[in-house]
Amino acid sequence: PRVRAHPRGVLSRGAEVAIRPVSFYADGLRLDGDLRLPPDYRQGERRPALLFLSGYTGMKIGVPRVWAPPFVERGYVALGIDYRGYNASEGLRGRVAPQDEVEDVRAAVSFLQTVPEVDPERIGVFGWALGGSIAIVEAADDPHVKAVAIADALGDVGRGMRRLHGEESWTRINERI
Repeated sequence: PRVRAHPRGVLSRGAEVAIRPVSFYADGLRLDGDLRLPPDYRQGERRPALLFLSGYTGMKIGVPRVWAPPFVERGYVALGIDYRGYNASEGLRGRVAPQDEVEDVRAAVSFLQTVPEVDPERIGVFGWALGGSIAIVEAADDPHVKAVAIADALGDVGRGMRRLHGEESWTRINERI
């Protein structure tokens, strides 16, 4: 049967998913995340883990909340993060800097290696849109990432961002940069 995500961490088959708030550091900034454990997890096990990355919005309540539950039901530990500057994560608000977000993801992978429920040799990254581009860079540069999956990744972030803005908004963004 098909598994559908529910925003409160309940899977379509009715199983409760344990969601644990976590934090870790990237470039001296505290970042927030939600760690999801499979409903059949037993103390002492080490499971494969997937890090789920949102796109332009950079928040754990987006892509991770929607895409993680089917994987969690199938036995994976899942981590969704807020990039620096989003929600409760520290950092400059409103700044989108993919290079910084790659560093946030690298720190999240390092964090996952320390989580007792995670097998540090089986960590993958899933990214949506800008998160997909970030996932590709992280997977290419970090040997600790053993798998990568993307959906709707941007090959040209500038062109992709330009499509999201009207002329006035785009001009203001470029002036700020």
